[in-house]
Amino acid sequence: MFGVIFKFFGIAFATVLVFFMAANSFRKARRLDARIRAFKAELAEREKQGQVMNPYQALSELYEEEARKDAERARRRRRR
Repeated sequence: MFGVIFKFFGIAFATVLVFFMAANSFRKARRLDARIRAFKAELAEREKQGQVMNPYQALSELYEEEARKDAERARRRRRR
């Protein structure tokens, strides 16, 4: 009897884990899609202004933004 209950909880845990991973993947995909749309809008705006885009500077800005977000998340976790 204990084995059946143990297997049931194992299956339930695996199901919840798979659901969480799928939901997390969809959330990250939507976030990435929003960032891509914002980047394309920024490119269009720069083209209207006649500015040339420096890809290395843009990459640096993306890394800085991501580092800033990571630092903010770390501060929030420490406050809890």
